[in-house]
Amino acid sequence: MLEMVRAITAAIPTEFGKEKYLAAQAGDWPTLFKPCKGPNSFQDHRSYFLDAQAAACVRKLPGIAPELAVQRKKKAEETFYRCEAACKATNTRLAWWVNLFERPFFGDLDEKDLSVYNAIVEMRVLCRQILGKIPSTLSPSFSGGSTFNVRGKNITLPHKLGQSVSVTKRFRDLFKILNSDTIWDELVREHGLEEVEGNRFTNVEKDSEKDRGICIEGLGNVAYQLALGRYVRTRLCKYGIDIKGTGDFQGQQLHRLMAKFASLCGTYATIDLSDASDTICYMLVKLLLPRNWFELFCELRSEKTWINGKWVKLEKFSSMGNGFTFELETMLFYVIARVISGTSAVTVYGDDMIVPSDTYDDVISALRFFGFTPNLKKSFKEGPFRESCGADWFRGEDVRPVFLKTAPKDAYEWIEFHNRLTQIEDLTFWSMAKARKLAINQIPFWCRLWGPPGKEGCLWTTDSSLWKIRTNPDDWQQCQIQTVERQPAKYTTWVNKSQAMMCALYGTPSTGAAIRDTYTGHRRRWSPIFRTSASWGYTRV
Repeated sequence: MLEMVRAITAAIPTEFGKEKYLAAQAGDWPTLFKPCKGPNSFQDHRSYFLDAQAAACVRKLPGIAPELAVQRKKKAEETFYRCEAACKATNTRLAWWVNLFERPFFGDLDEKDLSVYNAIVEMRVLCRQILGKIPSTLSPSFSGGSTFNVRGKNITLPHKLGQSVSVTKRFRDLFKILNSDTIWDELVREHGLEEVEGNRFTNVEKDSEKDRGICIEGLGNVAYQLALGRYVRTRLCKYGIDIKGTGDFQGQQLHRLMAKFASLCGTYATIDLSDASDTICYMLVKLLLPRNWFELFCELRSEKTWINGKWVKLEKFSSMGNGFTFELETMLFYVIARVISGTSAVTVYGDDMIVPSDTYDDVISALRFFGFTPNLKKSFKEGPFRESCGADWFRGEDVRPVFLKTAPKDAYEWIEFHNRLTQIEDLTFWSMAKARKLAINQIPFWCRLWGPPGKEGCLWTTDSSLWKIRTNPDDWQQCQIQTVERQPAKYTTWVNKSQAMMCALYGTPSTGAAIRDTYTGHRRRWSPIFRTSASWGYTRV
């Protein structure tokens, strides 16, 4: 992979690119992973984009230096402990305010404390309005990820249903009530419940320098955490926060459009936080949520984390890996931003916030008061640049670089890697011919199929003479092109009829459950493609 990085950086003609190339040659990792200057340091969008693209080529490639794997994991663990220390300090400070609301007294508050008190009152009222009544029932949901005692590649739904269900001691009784008289209950009675003290810490790849720490919950807990998160999501929709929607004005797309608008007019600011999920402290949730909702969230959360061979009592309320964390943090940040801004013209998606520019400083101060750390390198109040939900805009121009995030492991991933290099070449006019050739050399001859930009499973090229196509007699506008697809390994062992029925209800096909990131091989296939498709191109205007 290092040879590939050298070929890529050698193709970058800018001064910043030359610096990257020399760093790759010398094995100078800190310089190689260094980001470019802030966007407001540039006079035009093109010069910023070129430097941002030079950095994006290597910053998120964890396969560059395998010897740094231990260091990346250590940084993830250090972040966990640092966030716990921060949450502990915030819990200590907010405990006074929690006590004030639980046992109100009639002493005098100074002017500053009174303004904080009034703001918290408004936030509590808004939380109560958003959440409404406690749901009368919850239907469990199942993700494709690991659970406390189901790990590795054997994490399909049949695997999860074919063994004991792990739950925390506090949630055990409520789990039995929620799960009574369901199909899952039959399997639980057959395989039993396994009590665990909390979740377990693990790390996943984030970028070249550090891993991301997440906490894996027990199956029983996370199934109902996801259900509760789904309910909170529907409540947020009533306030215009459609975090899982689709279309031009829902979910992430709304943020991207608003960020573009803000980069042109400057009336809105974008805010991003560092380690947002890991700094939602216990006392903040207790302070803002209604008592009955707080207790329900507490029933489902994990109070401890297994890390480095021991249990650690958590100061944070929830973390990444918890099924309701994203919805909970979205609601909390929305409430804080809306109350402090004094307007409903704010929008939140996770820890991405867009607020009026004239209220930016006040919102930042409030977030710090509640224990969060604004990422000032990714938060923008002034200047021509705005960033939100994976969209970067410089005076209305799209300057989001193409990231190389994965060290390829098979032919399909090498095809995708080649296509990203093709995108970079098209957008920057840098010659990536040498790097693309290195990628093609990793692909077996029978998998080297060419196709139009935007089509999956083929090497992108605009030279249609290289495409392997055939016409479709049923529709003159449609033809078929030959592509490569991976054959996923499948788990087909069903324990009993109840398990098979439950898997079917949750969408598992009768042919078996696909095992994540495990493939038996590749095959060629004919797939439809429309000559009139407008999605082939990716060149920015």
